[in-house]
Amino acid sequence: MGRLFALLALLLFFTVAHTRPPTPGVWWNPAESGRGWNFEGQNDIWSISHFSYGTSRQSLFYVTVGVWNESTDTITGDLLAPTGGQCVGCTYVAPSQPSLGSMRFEFTSSKRGRAIYPNGTFVNIEKFTYGYANTAQELLGTWQTVWFSNLGTTGFAHNIYWSDVVTSTSGTGLSAQGRRVNYGSSRPVLAGPGITGIDPIYVGLVDATTTFYDYFYFFIENDVLWGVACTALKTSPPPAVTSCTGSLNGHRFLTAQASRIAFPAAVASNKAREQEDDKSRWDLAALQLQGDPTAETMKFMEKMAGLEEQVLDVAEQLRQQLEAQQRATDQSHNPIWSRDAGAAVATTFSGWRVTLHHRVT
Repeated sequence: MGRLFALLALLLFFTVAHTRPPTPGVWWNPAESGRGWNFEGQNDIWSISHFSYGTSRQSLFYVTVGVWNESTDTITGDLLAPTGGQCVGCTYVAPSQPSLGSMRFEFTSSKRGRAIYPNGTFVNIEKFTYGYANTAQELLGTWQTVWFSNLGTTGFAHNIYWSDVVTSTSGTGLSAQGRRVNYGSSRPVLAGPGITGIDPIYVGLVDATTTFYDYFYFFIENDVLWGVACTALKTSPPPAVTSCTGSLNGHRFLTAQASRIAFPAAVASNKAREQEDDKSRWDLAALQLQGDPTAETMKFMEKMAGLEEQVLDVAEQLRQQLEAQQRATDQSHNPIWSRDAGAAVATTFSGWRVTLHHRVT
């Protein structure tokens, strides 16, 4: 009954769900290069600079300052046309900023929208991602991530260093590989795009303990990632995205170049910490399908509509790729903790009924 209520709440949310604010940075229309918009946000206040041209083809810029409206997914403010200011190397002269009317930006996602000018002209715009040869390169660097179960009772933090882009042997194309760099752990991680495009959906796989993988399904907005997460036994297939209802957030705190300097080599794993992490995940296993999804989780699920099967295929391919890497390095997959050492333990986990034999090392 609880799952039914959660599903009904999810369906209700889909009818009223809203997008996240725009991703800061340069936006453009790919069919009309040469002009653009720069979005800079400070909490709910946004400053947008327009780079355009006048009727005589001279370069111009405009400014709009407005407040993000969470109910309408819009930013509205005056279209200001600064003029009469200081030239480069000249004595300072304060510019005037006459308003040309009301400007409105509407968004369908954090990376797509349209600009509507005072005369009614509108331009479709999207976030401009530059400098990456492929989608997987956007992951490079060190990320601090944290995810909580939908009950809010259990959370796990990972510092993840995605160091290289590799060609997958399991059919996923290009993926980013690396390792964890917190708690004295160097367990491997993999991630790659499950869905490509202007707003790609990424799939991440973290070797959390000797018994469990953590699965991440997420979006990237510059140096921020958000999405959903859950944990699953290594012997189980990847959890369905709709059952993966932990709330995931993270940020890149070291660039790719800084990470290479900070983490030149792997370190030995902290066995005591890994045993505690393993125990915590067994505690979560019986609980993570309970409770209602959070609002942020449901917002992610809305964006996932119709794409789950394709993303889940990528998750399974990444799991096979990571297992192949581990076999090559002869890493043990033996569980290190159980409630009943040496006995068969049955548990309902992420929609599958599994029976495992465990041993304590």
